[in-house]
Amino acid sequence: MRENPFWYPRHRRISGRLEFDVFLDAAKEEAMRFTKEFERFQILKREWGFVLPDKEAILRRNEKGAYEIHRQSTYEIGFAGHLMGRKDLNGKPAFEHGATLHYSLGDGGQVVTSIYGAYSELGRMEEKIIFLRIGHYTGYQLKTLLERDIKDLVAYAYVSSADTDPTFRESTRVWFLRHFHPRQVDGDFVPPTGNKWVGSAADFTMRTLLLVLLKPIGIALAIAVLLFLGFESLANLIA
Repeated sequence: MRENPFWYPRHRRISGRLEFDVFLDAAKEEAMRFTKEFERFQILKREWGFVLPDKEAILRRNEKGAYEIHRQSTYEIGFAGHLMGRKDLNGKPAFEHGATLHYSLGDGGQVVTSIYGAYSELGRMEEKIIFLRIGHYTGYQLKTLLERDIKDLVAYAYVSSADTDPTFRESTRVWFLRHFHPRQVDGDFVPPTGNKWVGSAADFTMRTLLLVLLKPIGIALAIAVLLFLGFESLANLIA
């Protein structure tokens, strides 16, 4: 047991701040690099516009009257939105706000990564937020995960918009996110419902997986299917 019980929480808080700054320094360049050849992303960008801010450093006056640098604790990228070409419930031109990807640094050094779907006065998804992950991450890990997060964002944008037609792969990816990630629905935190299915079918699933994974062709097929559906993390786990 550590002699100072406050040391580790303080260390994680300071470390989280430093690592989040590392991520902020690299986020814009990494996002531009990955999305340059991402056709489904570029389609939405041309129609809706895309917001990809620089890292911010804000000067604020402290209690003693001196100015100090305030380092941002959130970072959000996403699609701006578009006019829907129809009237809303009040008879005004309907505007649909685009889906967004949000990173937030907590007081304890944890980073919450979440996505918000497209919405308008005419409709929106059941949930306001899907939480992709919550925890302590290095700047390198957040940078590496950014590509997967943007893929989730793009899929969710197509599924949540009233004016787009998602592919089967995108619909399946979002179905997985909505059932195996926590969400916020009507202001409440909703745990993943898919975990119940996994728990009730655990024995059967393990037996089935063992039978399949014992054969090399089964491994290759399982990885190929998961990669096609966009489940890179599960494919890497099997590999």
